[in-house]
Amino acid sequence: MSKNRGQAPTGDHECALALQLSIDSMYQLITERRIDVNGQLTCIALHPKPLTIESGSMWIRPDDGIPLRNDLRHPLMRYRLLMRDMDGQQWWFEGTKFARAHRDLLRQTRTLTVEVGRADEPAAFVGEVAVPVDTYLPDQIDGLRVNRRLSDRDQRRAKLIWLAWFNFQVGRGLLEPQLRVVTDLFDLRRGATSKEQR
Repeated sequence: MSKNRGQAPTGDHECALALQLSIDSMYQLITERRIDVNGQLTCIALHPKPLTIESGSMWIRPDDGIPLRNDLRHPLMRYRLLMRDMDGQQWWFEGTKFARAHRDLLRQTRTLTVEVGRADEPAAFVGEVAVPVDTYLPDQIDGLRVNRRLSDRDQRRAKLIWLAWFNFQVGRGLLEPQLRVVTDLFDLRRGATSKEQR
């Protein structure tokens, strides 16, 4: 479970987001880098009872990690969820994890910028979700569940394949902004050298 502090029209409110990620097959990861999401959002600023996710997806390195226009942030993960409250009202949720050229890599991987609103309305809630440091890595490894019908060996193999794929994608996403800065520095130096030679 992750806690966040976000701003709603009435001020700051603490909320909790509990998500379960799942995949039907490796094919959906390879072709779309998409993971299915379910769970609940608890935030009294939105509703006294938890909002339940009816459908949701998360994409890793959406848009191939290309940075936002006129921005130095690269999308690392994107979440799109449809939720429903206990009164039957539908809500939307959009969240993005960004990678940028900075040393706080762990914070980048565990912090999600979010917007939440009622269906067909603009965002009523804007904030951040930050997975606690002490639970982040255990959740990523100990929280993995594999189809119980597989043999123990195949379950271990599936976990290793998932962890290798996921860590490669996230590592690549975190490295792209760093490489962009290095490339820009070389381009600036090349431009300065060309001017000096004139």
